[in-house]
Amino acid sequence: MTSQQFDDVLSELRKIARLMTLSITKDLSQREQIALLSGAGLQPKEIAELIGTTRNTVSVTLAHLKKQQAARSSSRGAKRGDGT
Repeated sequence: MTSQQFDDVLSELRKIARLMTLSITKDLSQREQIALLSGAGLQPKEIAELIGTTRNTVSVTLAHLKKQQAARSSSRGAKRGDGT
């Protein structure tokens, strides 16, 4: 396989991945899409490419989600009285 053929195949695979992602996440908000794809192990750059946004948007959203999760965990611990 030549370098050009490899690049062509890779380009087609990226298109397929994006179409599949859009199909799976079409009814979700951007924030939910980012959370789902991050949970599936994708990196911010990959997520940004798949959903058509910037890497910075993905990184900021993930930071907000982590902060919210930490706050929820903290409040649950306080309610149980275990101090975490």
